[in-house]
Amino acid sequence: MTQELGLDFLDYLSITQQDMGTFGASTLSTTVVETGFYVADDMFLTLLFRPASGEAAGTDRWPGLRLEWAPTESYTIETYFEDRFFRGRAVGFGELGVQSEKGLGLSLFREWAY
Repeated sequence: MTQELGLDFLDYLSITQQDMGTFGASTLSTTVVETGFYVADDMFLTLLFRPASGEAAGTDRWPGLRLEWAPTESYTIETYFEDRFFRGRAVGFGELGVQSEKGLGLSLFREWAY
């Protein structure tokens, strides 16, 4: 699909619907597009954004970004900067007065077998 759209540089493209009809939200305002590509052989960058719907403005259109780095075959480090509620797929809280603050995270994964 990315080749047909002229987006050959992308290694990952995902279009998802977070939740339909939450507190009267339009379909487009709950859509999230994730795009990703390798910036190096062992480093992958994922950008997350919401299409313009007229409701989201500024940083609300950019739920976040993730960076995965595999320094060795056994370890992977993931860091992210995302909306506070993004990983839980909860939307519609803005209408209730809850601010969608950004959160910074760091995870270390080790693959092992015995």
